[in-house]
Amino acid sequence: MTKNPIRPLHHLVLCEALEHAGETAAGILIPWAAQGRPNRAKVVKVGRGYLDDLGKIHEPQVKAGDVVVFRASRVETVLSDDQWSTENSPVAKSGELFLIGEDNILAVEG
Repeated sequence: MTKNPIRPLHHLVLCEALEHAGETAAGILIPWAAQGRPNRAKVVKVGRGYLDDLGKIHEPQVKAGDVVVFRASRVETVLSDDQWSTENSPVAKSGELFLIGEDNILAVEG
């Protein structure tokens, strides 16, 4: 895992990929979304929570250390080799960090 002192804001969750994105024999990475299966990650840090229209903060339902299942099509950005990806559909390798909105996390394992 890359060491990076970032702190997610609001409802965002910083996760570490537990599973490698698919890869062809030629070494081309297949995006999570194209694999047609659930995706798993370990939560590293969470933001303060969702701010509603009345100004109330709703605390996150996940915490650091949780293993979560998420919708890969909604990954915000991936941190690889200390560089943030700006692709529309980023791909993370096992151990890389990525940001995702808490509302795109489907379940917590365990």
